[in-house]
Amino acid sequence: MFRVIEDIFARVDEYIEKDTLIQELNMSALPILNEQFVKLIEFLVSFSDKNWCVYLLGQAIPLLTETVYITDNQ
Repeated sequence: MFRVIEDIFARVDEYIEKDTLIQELNMSALPILNEQFVKLIEFLVSFSDKNWCVYLLGQAIPLLTETVYITDNQ
């Protein structure tokens, strides 16, 4: 999982350097991703249920990877 995250950051950095971030990435999933991260942060502040944290991460990671990898293949 960390390799995937490192790949995503590397790709984003590359697009930023080329000044093509907005053109290269499909940003349509960002509102959903933002919602999931807000829920995750709220959870982490409360530390109430570790299973819920795993669930939220499980939903957020595929959205992020889909945005990066599918956009690159189009």
